[in-house]
Amino acid sequence: MRTGSTPAGEEPADPECTLPLGTCRVATFDTAPQSGSSELTAPTAHDGGVVDSVELAAALATGNPADEACREELLNGASLQSASSPGPIALFRDRYSLLLAELREKGIRFTGEDALARLAASGYDEVRITGVHGQDDFVVFLAPDDDAVVATIGIDGAAPGRLYAR
Repeated sequence: MRTGSTPAGEEPADPECTLPLGTCRVATFDTAPQSGSSELTAPTAHDGGVVDSVELAAALATGNPADEACREELLNGASLQSASSPGPIALFRDRYSLLLAELREKGIRFTGEDALARLAASGYDEVRITGVHGQDDFVVFLAPDDDAVVATIGIDGAAPGRLYAR
């Protein structure tokens, strides 16, 4: 997904960057909602066990484009964050619908347009999330009690904002 003129790993000096991708504040994620805000923070350790990158890569082999893009990043050495504790699926659907709307509005490339529908159709009341950091950044929604992939969203690593704080 890499586009734009900022070298990989280098953030633009101006937070109101004028790259063709548009502008974006750092958009990360957490499990604690802030009413009316799409600002999110990084997850902490969870009670559900550590997610293993090899097992997650295998679980991401679903044929879904976002899952497969994330799987490729993991297989190419991307780092993996600890998964969050289970949280209400409705919270994540609401949170990420705001984020996806913001990405669309700002013209920032992402994958996982179907993630909200996949969350809604999952049948779970709760999910966990984990972050994958590589050339592009991903949030992976996991089943509450195992590492089954429910949905994935990835954002272009060249975008001036990220899904995660580093």
